[in-house]
Amino acid sequence: MTLKQYRGIMAIATLLCWSAFSIVLNTIDPFEAVRLVFVFFYVTLFFGLVGTISLAVLALLPRWSSEDLPAFRWVHRSFYIGLVSSALLVFLLFLQIKRLL
Repeated sequence: MTLKQYRGIMAIATLLCWSAFSIVLNTIDPFEAVRLVFVFFYVTLFFGLVGTISLAVLALLPRWSSEDLPAFRWVHRSFYIGLVSSALLVFLLFLQIKRLL
């Protein structure tokens, strides 16, 4: 798989995750929802953020870094940064909603 194919597939998957997040956001009443709806909310938000952040980092990281690495290393780093930062953001949002932050 080339880097261009990876970016295309990741962009399509990210758009699908954001559309699923918007469906959850627009169709569910949070005051009448069960706990499973909140799980869908956090999961779709998490995957949307992972895709968005990792694509943004993948576009910017090779330009900022002075290292000359193969493409799979850039993909690995950007996905790791997206995964960790998304987990942190969703966890902070969860703490804020529970009024623990």
